[in-house]
Amino acid sequence: MDIFAHALWTNAIFKSAQRRKRSLREIIEIVFWSDFPDFFSFGVAMVFNLVKFGHIWGGKAYFRTHIPPWLYTLHHIAYSFPLFFAIFLVVWVIRNKVYWPMAGWFIHILIDIFSHKSFFPPHFLWPFYPDIHLEVIPWGNPIFMAINYSALIAVYCYWYFVMRKKGICDKNGRI
Repeated sequence: MDIFAHALWTNAIFKSAQRRKRSLREIIEIVFWSDFPDFFSFGVAMVFNLVKFGHIWGGKAYFRTHIPPWLYTLHHIAYSFPLFFAIFLVVWVIRNKVYWPMAGWFIHILIDIFSHKSFFPPHFLWPFYPDIHLEVIPWGNPIFMAINYSALIAVYCYWYFVMRKKGICDKNGRI
């Protein structure tokens, strides 16, 4: 799924779960963690290309034929449930409380398990079962994109119009 849809779905999930007005900082943290796997793997690749080649991307043809092996490793790390849970627990212990915005990372992995096919599918049990992944539907499929964004529009319209009318949201649609 693209980074915008990840951010919108994760925000929607947090908005439903928290049922309170969130600060701008909380929203930024949620959006950051919702896109962390892509930032960690492909963001690093973009910086690498910028430093090495003077441009961010060499185009799809270049990228598909010249993928550095370390990018696969970064991708496996970013999309691994076992590593997510290990890091989540370490942060919990260090902070002495759960850091919920980090759950956006979990949501990202969960969504991508079912919305990727062939090109960088999440190996979500890496490193224990490094070859396990699902190939369901590519997120770039026009039908998938139309359904995905239609569902997002429906969720946000529901909050804005229905929940506001019921008095659950304020006039700006915030819970």
